Amino acid sequence: HVATKFIPTLDGESWVKVDTIASDESFSQVKLGGRVIKINSEIS
Repeated sequence: HVATKFIPTLDGESWVKVDTIASDESFSQVKLGGRVIKINSEIS
């Protein structure tokens, strides 16, 4: 399963591209934009 998600950053203007290529078990929790999200990605 491969998904690409776009998550708003704190300022609400920029977007962070999140590519997920793994099951939930291997995701890491990252606090971004004041919320906790689960990602397995390279953030660019």
